Amino acid sequence: MTEYTGAASQKWVLERSGRNEEELYYSLMNISYPFRGANVPVWLSSGFGYRKHPVTGANYSSHGGIDIPASSGTQLYSVFDGQVKEIGYESDSNRGRGHYIIVEATNDYNNVYLSSPKLRYVYMHMKESPTVTNSQVVKNAYVDINTLIGKVGTTGASTGNHLHLSFIVNGGTSSSIVNVVNPMMFYPDIDFTY
Repeated sequence: MTEYTGAASQKWVLERSGRNEEELYYSLMNISYPFRGANVPVWLSSGFGYRKHPVTGANYSSHGGIDIPASSGTQLYSVFDGQVKEIGYESDSNRGRGHYIIVEATNDYNNVYLSSPKLRYVYMHMKESPTVTNSQVVKNAYVDINTLIGKVGTTGASTGNHLHLSFIVNGGTSSSIVNVVNPMMFYPDIDFTY
């Protein structure tokens, strides 16, 4: 696989194609955007799929999410009603998630796809622990789309302030490309740029 060098609009089409049946069901869910306000960030510094790793330089590194640059301290909100499954910190300079949180959906979205494990999202590289940002956000706590979850930062294996956003299936805790669905499909009305 070679690095994509074509027009951004064509890359956008490619990233939104290739859905399997499970992804189509998930696409019917009402997923909010992590940012609030009038001027939310919509530029992507790294899309979903394979890429040259920005920290290690490794070719064809899997990227199981999208990276959305934003100013340090920009507030992040939950994208759905859920339960906090994990809060942690990884400092590894090659793969470290920095300050991160994993939240699992707590409802069935009108029985959309009950046979599938519940969807989870992961925020990585946050400025501080979610519990520091909001003392109510602790393991096993319930959150909703109005809950402040964290702030944009550049902790862990990061080259600048951004939110790494992944959606995980099959009960996973990693954003390995095997366990994820492309976040782009949840935001069909957002005109992302590269």
